[in-house]
Amino acid sequence: MNKFRFYICILLLTFSLSLSADENEEEIKSLREDRLETIVYGIDTQVTELITQLEEEKNFDFNEDLLKLLENSSNSRLEVSIIELFKIAEDDSAVEYIFEELQVNYNLSDDIQVSFMNYIADYQTKEISDRKSTRLNSSHIPLSRM
Repeated sequence: MNKFRFYICILLLTFSLSLSADENEEEIKSLREDRLETIVYGIDTQVTELITQLEEEKNFDFNEDLLKLLENSSNSRLEVSIIELFKIAEDDSAVEYIFEELQVNYNLSDDIQVSFMNYIADYQTKEISDRKSTRLNSSHIPLSRM
């Protein structure tokens, strides 16, 4: 009879551990889904707060989604926050987009331009150096548009 009780206890313990692991996995999935929804559907201040949390956690799992948001955002604070996260993550996936923006978009705010240039400086190439030099030295482009 003692063996039977022992097996029942082992069976119940295994079952409870299995349920606990499933619950933890569901919580992690739920947190990930909530964060993804914030990135895709949240207002800019919510996304900026989430980026701050991700920086503190050193969680860079959402960089691909944040890059899509960066490409479509018109909020300079949000864009700077995203770039800062990429910089902390040492993630070069935004270099191409940023380099293109610096080449064609002369309406970027000063904050965004400085943030973009600081970011791509870590991934310096001759093409980027030449473009930065042209942008800084061009007489027909006001320095305030840098």
